[in-house]
Amino acid sequence: MNGRRTLYLLILIILALFFFGAFGDNSQNHTEMPLRISKEQIIKDFQVLSNEQNEIENSQQSVAVLICFPHSFTGERGDVFYIINESVNNREIAYTDKYLIYEKDEQAKVKQIMYKLDETFHNLRIPEDNFENFSLRD
Repeated sequence: MNGRRTLYLLILIILALFFFGAFGDNSQNHTEMPLRISKEQIIKDFQVLSNEQNEIENSQQSVAVLICFPHSFTGERGDVFYIINESVNNREIAYTDKYLIYEKDEQAKVKQIMYKLDETFHNLRIPEDNFENFSLRD
């Protein structure tokens, strides 16, 4: 009888270890999905900005008219996209801004994905067949 009690106790311990191992805190075991920002969100942000620029166009020398995403764009950290700005006076490309997607405050508990101006190119024409282009004009 003592052997049977030991066997039941051993089975109970094994079940408890399995239960707590399977459902306990296993935050170290799961992999986090990479943070992403969608094309739609970026387009929406720049459409709002473009509309505000159009309202005060007389004081501006250029206005954002086209947003270009590389075909490989996923919206993850390290991706880039381009904003084409036209001169208000003659409707020619004034400059092109390159934006970089980055992870804001990598040490924070709640991570955010953002984009920032990385570089500005003057008189740069992006090859249209290498990019997915969206107009920022109404």
